[in-house]
Order: sequence, then structure tokens, then C-alpha cells
Amino acid sequence: DDLLYELKESKAKTVICSYRRLDRINEIKDKVKIQNLIYTPVAIFPDYALPDMEKIPDAYLLTDLIEKNEPNPPAVTINAKEDLALLPFTGGTTGVPKGTMLTHFNITSNIKQSIQWFLNPLKSSVRGKSASLICVPVYHAYGLWAVHASVSWGLRMILVDARDIDQIASIIKKKRPFSVYGVPTHYMELLKTDIRKMPILYISGAAALPPSVAETFEKKTGVPMTEGYGMTETSPLTHINISAISKVTRFMAEVKRSIGVPVPDTEVKLIDIETGEEAAI
Repeated sequence: DDLLYELKESKAKTVICSYRRLDRINEIKDKVKIQNLIYTPVAIFPDYALPDMEKIPDAYLLTDLIEKNEPNPPAVTINAKEDLALLPFTGGTTGVPKGTMLTHFNITSNIKQSIQWFLNPLKSSVRGKSASLICVPVYHAYGLWAVHASVSWGLRMILVDARDIDQIASIIKKKRPFSVYGVPTHYMELLKTDIRKMPILYISGAAALPPSVAETFEKKTGVPMTEGYGMTETSPLTHINISAISKVTRFMAEVKRSIGVPVPDTEVKLIDIETGEEAAI
């Protein structure tokens, strides 16, 4: 069981989960050393109704903790380059999931390498003035990066049910966010809606974006799409297609469909998948 394995490997002492996941946690909590269990009400998409909840013994309701305690966290000295901020687990493509040790410096550096680099020409006109629509789960490396990127520019974050394409299209139309973070499937489905031409930056990740989808989407919306590549281990972004947004940033004159170029201070090596040898450029 992945959850049990991850709790054991991380040596987690506190679990924060939704009310709907309590039964799953209770099934395994005696097998691990959990000291605190905190549960929270979760809005049920798409009507945002909160579920009725009863008090759970040996567990804390997050809203109660917030209401009953003063916001006075203890002073903690952090070594940003050495101390872990997150321990996300990979998808386990080479076996069991592996905990990825990310420091505070890893995370903040990656934001500076990415959105604060390739969108820097737009910073003064956007920072603190717009919103981002995050269509991917924020527990995924891509979704969490979108959260951090949004915070770094003071953007209001709009979270949505990733499966509700009609709602996503409606939010785009009504709210006109500065940026939209999605996966290729989102954009394939959005093409079937009456999405209009608006000055919005559409970013795709988590899977390869078919060039035909990007080109058709750009024709329909009138704005360029971009995609990137990364891994949980790299916190996560390593490449971004800056050519795809060259109409906005003027970084490049020609659009080239690919994962793009390495972000600053990133080293890459090309490998021939047939021979396993380093490939020539």
C-alpha cells in the first residue's frame, strides 16, 4: 500500500487529511507512529457544499484548531539550503515511490528559474493584479509549482475540479485569469467549448502537448500556448518553451514546438535511447 509505505518512509508524525479520507487513515494508523491526526472539511465540487461532519475521537478538526489558538507560531531557525521543506513521493516508475528531499532553497530557486525569468517582461503589469487558474491537483509536483509561482507574483489562485471542463471554460470566460495551468487533455476538451479569444497565458505540463493541439488552440484563442518539462526530483521544472510565448515576451522570433530550453543554471545531457550513450548535438 503506497500510503502506508510513504508514512513509514517519511516517519511522519502528523497527518492532515480530508474528512472523506479518515476511514483510510484509521485503517493504517496503528501500523505507523502518527501522533496527530487533523481532518478538514473539503468543498465538494462543483457546488462547493461542505459535508456534514461529526466529531472524531483522537483527531482534531482544522477549523477548531484555527479558531481556538492564537496565530503565534514558535520562532524557528531555518537553513534554507539544508533544511527540508517538502518530501513529495514520486510516481514509482522504477519500483516503489521514492521520497524526494526538497529544501526551501530548491523550491524558491525553481520559481526564480521559471516564471520570474521567462515572464519577467510582464511582471510589472501583472504582479498583484490578476489571478491564475490551476486545473491540476496541487498535491502533484506541477500543481504545487503553479501554487508557488502564483504566490511569487501575488496572483489570486482559482482552484477548480480538474474534471469539470464546462466549469473551467466558464471561469476562463468570467474571470479572465492571467494564466491557466492544465494538462494536454484539458486543452483538447476546451477546444470543444465556446472558449473565446482573450489575452491569457495557457501553460501545459505533466504530459507531452501534441503540436496539433497547441496550434489549433492558438488559432481559436488568439494567444500562444507553452509547455514545460520537469520531475518531482527537480522541484520540478527543468525546461520551458519560451518560443511559444515569444509573441508576448519577444524572447524569440520563431515558435518551435517542444518542451523548450533548460531553465537558467540547469545542466542537461542527451541520451540515445537505443544505445544508452550520450548523443551528439
